[in-house]
Amino acid sequence: MDFSFFFGPNKTHFVFYENGMVEAGSTMPFHGIVSRGLFNKLRENNVPNEVWYNNAHLLEREDLNSDSNVQDLLMLKEYAAECKVLSFSQSAACAKLYIENYFDGLKAKNIAKCEIWNIKEGHISSVWKVSFFDSSSKENHFIINVARDYEAGIELKITSENMKAIAEHYPYINMAKVYDIRKILLNYNDNPYEVVATRNEWIEDTYEIHMVKDKLNGKEQYLLVERFLTKEGSPAHISSIYGRRFSEEESAKIKDDIDLFLNNASKCLSHTPNLNINDGDVVWDGENTVVIAIH
Repeated sequence: MDFSFFFGPNKTHFVFYENGMVEAGSTMPFHGIVSRGLFNKLRENNVPNEVWYNNAHLLEREDLNSDSNVQDLLMLKEYAAECKVLSFSQSAACAKLYIENYFDGLKAKNIAKCEIWNIKEGHISSVWKVSFFDSSSKENHFIINVARDYEAGIELKITSENMKAIAEHYPYINMAKVYDIRKILLNYNDNPYEVVATRNEWIEDTYEIHMVKDKLNGKEQYLLVERFLTKEGSPAHISSIYGRRFSEEESAKIKDDIDLFLNNASKCLSHTPNLNINDGDVVWDGENTVVIAIH
C-alpha cells in the first residue's frame, strides 16, 4: 500500500522513514505542544516554560550544535525519555502501524493508496486524519489519536472508554464517536513499548472553539479558530490565533449545546466530564457544537 504523509494546516508533505522524516523543504516536523506526562514532570521540577519552547523542535536531532542552551536540551531529552514521550516520527509510525493492522483486519487488498495527515495535537494525543478509497470508489475518513506519552496514554484510554459509554446511551449526541481503543507495539529506545491509540469519527468542515475574556468588559467570548500562529524564532510557542468572534446567537447556541452535552453525559457516567475549551475539546460545524474530547 502506498502511504502519503502530511502535516500542518497547509497540508505540507513529508517523507516518512522508519528512523524519521525528511520534508522536501528541509523542514523537520515536530510536536510543538508539550505532552501530559512531560508537562507534569517539568512543573514538578520548576522548569520554566521557555525550556520547552526553545528546545521542542530540537528533541529529535542527535547533534547538539545549536543556539539553544545545551544543558536545557539535554535535561529535556532525559525527562522526555523518562516519560516515554513520543517524537513526531514515532507518532507517525504508530499511526501507520494502526492503519496497517486495520486494513489487515478488513482484508482490504484493493486499497492502494492512503493519506495520513497530522492535523493537530494536544497534551494527550497527536491527531491524524486518515483518508482512503474503498472498492466502490467511495472516499473514507477517520481519525487516529496517538497518545503523546505514558501518562497521556492512561488518560486517553479512560476518556475514550467514557466517550464510548456516552455514545451507547445517546447514539445521536453531538460527539465524535470512538470506534476502537487499542495498544500499538512500538520499539522505544530499543525496548518494546505499548502506545495507546484510538480510532474516532471524522467530523467534516469544523473549526476549534476557544474562549477568551474581552479586555473591555471582562466577559467571556467564544472564538472560531482557523489556525494558530507561533512566534518567530520559537516555533513551539503559540502566540496568537487567526479566526473570528462568534456572534451572540452563535455563542448562546454553543453554551446551550455544551450544557446539554454535560447534562446527558453525567447521566451515564459516575461523574460529570470536563471540557477544556482551549484545549480543542469542542468544535463548530457551522450550526452545532460537536464534542471531540473530554476529560
